Amino acid sequence: MIMRIFQVITKSGKEEEFGKFFHETAIPLMKATKGIVQVLPGAPRAESPREFSFVMIWDNLDSLKAFVGED
Repeated sequence: MIMRIFQVITKSGKEEEFGKFFHETAIPLMKATKGIVQVLPGAPRAESPREFSFVMIWDNLDSLKAFVGED
């Protein structure tokens, strides 16, 4: 299995908009992606409200490469 961590810092003032996209669109899309074993979302903390992340567990490197490409 392969673990990949996705992290993003939103523009100031865009936290609520991105949070909605993150939870309603990005996470469900990743959970439905072929090769994903598990998606573990991380919530922003009070001291860093613009920082979002999630951990993706892939079944193998070939699945990850099929999703992101060779580079």
